[in-house]
Amino acid sequence: MIKLLAIGNWLMTDDAVALEVAGRLSKRLKKMNIDVVFGETDCMSCLLLPEVDDFVIILDAMSTGAEPGSILMLNLEEAATQPFMTFSQHEMSVFELIKVYNINFKGSLIGIEAAQICPGERLSSGLMSKLPEICAKTETAIIRIIEENGMYSDAVM
Repeated sequence: MIKLLAIGNWLMTDDAVALEVAGRLSKRLKKMNIDVVFGETDCMSCLLLPEVDDFVIILDAMSTGAEPGSILMLNLEEAATQPFMTFSQHEMSVFELIKVYNINFKGSLIGIEAAQICPGERLSSGLMSKLPEICAKTETAIIRIIEENGMYSDAVM
């Protein structure tokens, strides 16, 4: 099965962008046989959910200095080596937990560049205005990941 794990904090402005995007895409993703999990800030529970044969797509906000709303795709092995993946608003980052607990599953990361991450209960105006485009880019990225990894039998396209 394919699982999309949406990580983020609803109380930290653009850190919640992955949760918002996953919410907007969830019905379409479920029709594609993708299980959407809203992990929010509980990264440890998210990492316990996948089964050995699951393919995991982690969706999270990023702050790399790229254009806000841009999308970055990396396989999980690649993502774990990136210096920007060690910082997290969610206790230990997903990638720190993967290393510490030697969790091994196949998958990819889709990072959505944040405009700002600070206390606040809404996405920044910069990301809100781009949300339809971000959702479309994210869905395209998910389909591309499925195709590149030969997951057709698990997904209904």
